[in-house]
Amino acid sequence: MIKETVFVGLVGRIGCGKDAVAIYLKEKYGFVVIRFSDIIREELEREGKDKNRENLQAMGEEMRKRFGGDVLAKRALERAKERAVFNGIRSIEEAEALKAKGAKIIYIDCNAKTRFERVSKRDGIDFKTFEAIDNAPSEKLIDSIDPDFGIDNNYTEEQTKADVDSLMEALEVKPIA
Repeated sequence: MIKETVFVGLVGRIGCGKDAVAIYLKEKYGFVVIRFSDIIREELEREGKDKNRENLQAMGEEMRKRFGGDVLAKRALERAKERAVFNGIRSIEEAEALKAKGAKIIYIDCNAKTRFERVSKRDGIDFKTFEAIDNAPSEKLIDSIDPDFGIDNNYTEEQTKADVDSLMEALEVKPIA
């Protein structure tokens, strides 16, 4: 029997593997992926601004100041289906708003060296740029979030998938047929 409503929130620093875990949850377990950054991109588009990383971070901070620290979670919840993974939590208020709706928050941990290698390959940035992104206020807030579970993503993709599978089993979430 498929568990009807399951909400999972992913939190972790840049390059930790949030997108990879979200995609795996989508493919194997039928989750709808809702990225907080997509909500911010839509706001930037409405205002006619470039959707670069600096503007994403600035707009996210501005939205939280204007509409409350949980604004992205509230907007994300409006889009949620029976199984939803919320990708990119950046504040305690976002995590708490999701938890209030039954979401389990998963912290994805990964060392800075591996994260830099991933982001450098993906985005073509140097270490100085990575450090600046990693030390941005939106990234720093991540450390204050109290997750329900953690995944150590310093190993192989297969190990991470096995850890996600174990977590889904503990949450009684079955794969889709």
